[in-house]
Amino acid sequence: MSKIFTGKPFSTLLSVSVLKRSGYLMVLDGLIVALSFYLALPARFAGRPPQQWLDGLFELLPIAILAFLITNYVFGLYHRIWQYATTTEVVPVSLSAAVATSAVALIDLIYPGERQLPLGTILLAGFFSLVGFLFIRYFPPLLNNLTRTSFEGSKKVLIIGAGQAGNMVGGAIQENLKGQYQLVGYIDDDLSKKNMRVRGVSVLGTRSNINDIVNRYSVDLIAIAMINIDDFNFQKILEICESTNAAIKSIPNLLSFVEGDQLGLPLRDVTAEDLLGRGQAIIDHNACMGIIQGRVVLVTGAAGSIGSELCAQLAELEPKKIIALDNNESGLFDLKNTFQGKGELVPVIADITDKSTVTSVFQNNVPDVVFHAAAYKHVPLMQTYPLEAIKINVSGTMTIAEAASQFGSERFVLVSTDKAVEPSSVMGATKRLAEMIILQNNQTRQQKTVFSAVRFGNVLRSRGSVVPTFEQQIDNGGPVTVTHKDMKRYFMSISEAVKLMIQAAANANTGELFMLDMGEPISIDQLAHRLIRLRGLRPGVDISIEYVGKRPGEKIYEKLIGETEQFTNTSHASVFRVNTVNTKIAKGELKSLLSSLKEYDQELSLKLLKRLTNSSF
Repeated sequence: MSKIFTGKPFSTLLSVSVLKRSGYLMVLDGLIVALSFYLALPARFAGRPPQQWLDGLFELLPIAILAFLITNYVFGLYHRIWQYATTTEVVPVSLSAAVATSAVALIDLIYPGERQLPLGTILLAGFFSLVGFLFIRYFPPLLNNLTRTSFEGSKKVLIIGAGQAGNMVGGAIQENLKGQYQLVGYIDDDLSKKNMRVRGVSVLGTRSNINDIVNRYSVDLIAIAMINIDDFNFQKILEICESTNAAIKSIPNLLSFVEGDQLGLPLRDVTAEDLLGRGQAIIDHNACMGIIQGRVVLVTGAAGSIGSELCAQLAELEPKKIIALDNNESGLFDLKNTFQGKGELVPVIADITDKSTVTSVFQNNVPDVVFHAAAYKHVPLMQTYPLEAIKINVSGTMTIAEAASQFGSERFVLVSTDKAVEPSSVMGATKRLAEMIILQNNQTRQQKTVFSAVRFGNVLRSRGSVVPTFEQQIDNGGPVTVTHKDMKRYFMSISEAVKLMIQAAANANTGELFMLDMGEPISIDQLAHRLIRLRGLRPGVDISIEYVGKRPGEKIYEKLIGETEQFTNTSHASVFRVNTVNTKIAKGELKSLLSSLKEYDQELSLKLLKRLTNSSF
């Protein structure tokens, strides 16, 4: 029985919205009943019905039409999705026709005066009506299925969102991609849209019906097509979709519909960024522009993931020019090519540990602001090559910092990492020592440069990071390799990390260590499972997961602050100031470390690095 029976008066049930949705079918049913009675009478009398029965037909027909329409309504025939009707729907249609026929016969029997039609004519008209009702409900979908050869092998799509975006996605499927995709229907939480049709396809239900609909229609792809949805509801819908076996895609934004390739499906894969549900970082644009606008900005490690994003975002703050320094020739070439029209970017190929080269760069460009992103970051590799980690992450940082001080840069910002907290690896220890060097610069030098460091966790899609690795493994058919089932990491997008890094730089007044709000740590194992499910695949069935064990130097859990550290709020809700201790560096030991580095004395270098940072790698 239809869900519309909620105890409301019958007049309410026949509301404008209901009549609007089902009116065309009611008109057809009325015509079928009229035609059935007109055919039944001559059929009963071999084409020559007596005049008295013809007169009776005119009197009884309006009552018969009304009776059939009412019973059809009561049996829910105007609230079903006939496009996907199965043989089970024959039962309510047959029952409705039988009840209506019986009602007409009874009315005719008790009608004042003589009977208007013979009982046999009424029964025959009821049968004709039943055939007509079934025909108009089953024949169009059947014909569509018979002629729809282009759907063979196509993917069945369920669109979530019956608004503007959903309409545009549906249009792309119907107009350009019929052979590749078959639109099953829509999902929308607006109850007034239920059973309505968008581009001829029904709104099948709300988010609570997603699992049932995916199973019922063997949906291959769920398309989330909602532009103005908030992060909370997006995550809730995503969780429901992930519990199905369908692949999941989402719209990028409305602009992509307008400016994108209209011949393609205007959807993108749901990404790890979507799984985080962190939304866009909001910064104090005026404060950030205040330290960048009209100034020369130097970015080291500019060809890297973070460095290139830094260059892109800094360009929006109207610097005089950006000096993009890196030793990666191909990376700088690509950066320069993608930077066309976004301001002046000067690529510089240089080694940050070469003092004469670095001095020349500063002398020729005199940067006002320095973002030091150049570093070795891969923990297992740096366990194998510890001297290289010390050379770049410690000696290189010192070289850039000294040049910034010498040439009077206004600000110096070190890009740090959560692995610098109570380090268990060579890489973490070198970054912790770099933090200490930067913080001590403010304490020991009488200068104008404000030195600061910004600490944060993993960034999504940085080169060699876990998400691109997982995605490549999934694309290759597996296995997906997870180091440890209990391992957790902090994640944020590169874009968010860079925005907040610039915000932290704007907040810096003296030598300070900042920490970004990373949210809750994410299970690497769960991340692998979710990325597999997003492709419509089953973890452990379609794609295997292998646990390969913790690698040298890795922790199961990372921290953002150490046991002896505390954090306080800043003017920005996502940027915290870390009050750290033990930042004083024994100059003799630091000098010995640099000497042992030059002598390639790995054993002594590691011993001194541990002592300087109180590390246990």
